Amino acid sequence: MKSWNESTATDNDKISAISLKDLSDCVALPLTREVRRLISEGCWPSIWKFHLIVPIFKRGAAFKPGSYRGVHPTTVLSKLAGKLSGAQLVLFLQNNVFGENQWAFSTGLGCRDLVTMLVMAWVLATRLGRQVGGYLSDISGAFDRVNWNSCSLSFIIT
Repeated sequence: MKSWNESTATDNDKISAISLKDLSDCVALPLTREVRRLISEGCWPSIWKFHLIVPIFKRGAAFKPGSYRGVHPTTVLSKLAGKLSGAQLVLFLQNNVFGENQWAFSTGLGCRDLVTMLVMAWVLATRLGRQVGGYLSDISGAFDRVNWNSCSLSFIIT
């Protein structure tokens, strides 16, 4: 909680990230207990499920609805609970569910590792006389802000 971003917006509970950061020594243990209870019971507080959609201007003409994107401010407590439960979920998935071909959300494996593995597979395939086919797709137009290093990538080795 001490490393939480102070500029995080507040929602209908009006609890700011700065307040939680200042009170982190007092709030950390009760919040951790609450998150563990939420995970064990499999329920999420209904107040944290309710969101008001706020339009944020992107670009273009201000009078066109397509020039806006909907954003829903989330309570800081909900964000913290989601982060805590998400960390436990990802750890469980890494240890029990994800196979060896899972690269997203895997500690120590990134897109550079995947590209290196793919290039080595292509080199091996061509050395063995196999055909290598590829399909690249740019998804940058689908989002407001995208890391240009991210694109959909599929290859078939026969």
